[in-house]
Amino acid sequence: MHGFSVHIKHFFYRIVAYHIVCVSSCPVEQVVFYAMSTLHNLLLHQDGAKMAVHLAGGLQKMVALLPHNNVKFLAITADCLQILAYGNQESKVFSI
Repeated sequence: MHGFSVHIKHFFYRIVAYHIVCVSSCPVEQVVFYAMSTLHNLLLHQDGAKMAVHLAGGLQKMVALLPHNNVKFLAITADCLQILAYGNQESKVFSI
């Protein structure tokens, strides 16, 4: 039963990450800020979130958000990118 719950958890993270990544394209700045804050918390505190964000195309969305002028937003986005790139050579190459 434990293996089944692990699969459900990872499936849930993939769905959540996908929808949060989609919301990060919203034209309302505050919505994008909350989406990035949520992704940041997922990446920091949930196992499996890193892979879910990768699969949802989060890296590409985050790189596209870098020309932003809100310092707090940029700090969260940069930290998310660092978390995603740590130990993942493909992410490092894409981010450059």
